[in-house]
Amino acid sequence: MKYKMFPSGYKPFLQDILTKIQRTRYEMLMSVSKQTLLLYWDIGKMVSEKIELAGWGKSVVEQLAKDLQTYNRYSQLPEEYAKYLLSEEELDKRLSKFILE
Repeated sequence: MKYKMFPSGYKPFLQDILTKIQRTRYEMLMSVSKQTLLLYWDIGKMVSEKIELAGWGKSVVEQLAKDLQTYNRYSQLPEEYAKYLLSEEELDKRLSKFILE
């Protein structure tokens, strides 16, 4: 694609939009990471409370871990979507190629 036929300022405008997309994508990934960390922290706290207050022992916690792993195997929807997402490196590569054409 030749940019000569487009109005002046087109290429920087395109670059601004692509940069915004990339920055937002990064912020979304950081937000998901933060929420995942908070989820695991909360789960750990919940389990610790059951151990302390309800007297749950090792066998109950081990069973809970197995049940959670079983649930996780059957709820892989996010992983199904993840295979369609581009890695950060691949996204950068494609955006750079698009801008430089």
